[in-house]
Amino acid sequence: MKTILFLIAVTVLLNNCDAQNKDDSKMQKKPIEQVLKDNQSMLLSITGVQGFYQSKLENGEDYIVIMVDSLTEKNKDKFPKSLDSYTVTVEEVGQIKPLNREEKKPSPEE
Repeated sequence: MKTILFLIAVTVLLNNCDAQNKDDSKMQKKPIEQVLKDNQSMLLSITGVQGFYQSKLENGEDYIVIMVDSLTEKNKDKFPKSLDSYTVTVEEVGQIKPLNREEKKPSPEE
C-alpha cells in the first residue's frame, strides 16, 4: 500500500513539474522583433522573398508575414511554417522596387 501511495505521489509531482516547464517555456518566448532579426539573412536568401514584417491576429497574437514576388506550387514549400513558435504566412506581393524620387531642386527664388 505504501508503494502505491509513493508511486501516486511521484506521478503527481512529475506531472506538476511538466506543466510548470511548459508554462515557463511560454513565458521565455523571444520577442518577435528578435526572431525577425535573427532570421533576416535566412529569409532574404530564399529566392523570391521581397521582405517580411510582423503583424497581429484578431486575437492579438503576433505572427510573421513573408512577402514574395510570386507564390507557386514549386516554391511554396521553401518557406517556414513557423519561426521560434511564431506562425508564418506567405503573401504574394509581386516585385517590390524602390521609388524613383527626383531630388528636389531649389527654385530660383530660394
